[in-house]
Amino acid sequence: MSQETKLTYVTLLADPSIHPKYEAALKQIETEFGKHHPMFIDGRKVLAGEGEFDVRSPLDTKILLGNFQKGNSKYARKAIEAGKDAFREWSRRPWKERVAIIRRAADLMEDDRFKLASLITYEVGKNRYEAVAEASEAIDMLDYYADLMEQ
Repeated sequence: MSQETKLTYVTLLADPSIHPKYEAALKQIETEFGKHHPMFIDGRKVLAGEGEFDVRSPLDTKILLGNFQKGNSKYARKAIEAGKDAFREWSRRPWKERVAIIRRAADLMEDDRFKLASLITYEVGKNRYEAVAEASEAIDMLDYYADLMEQ
């Protein structure tokens, strides 16, 4: 995990270095808007035969974030079964391996913290301070639970 100062709602207000990183992330994700996205079930891309639906930003409903698959109960059941299978496999892994995977996920999220924050802004409508703090909090939660497993 990064040795940077933890970003909270309080520290964000005093940290001007977030602005260029956040602005760069906004520009990066804006290039992804309007694309068509499959569902992912059991690690595979799935296109539903039921068509797609638009997702628009609450900031401005003219902004098309993307087109997503209209799944139905058949796809939901497949996803639930895949989740059950994955859980069985996950629960058989040694706890130290699970901790390493959780820490790796936290590191990957840390690498993309400002991209995650900019997605939160467009998808939920939070301002930059709230979005960066929320992304940071999600990363901290993974580290927290990994720490608990190691205790």
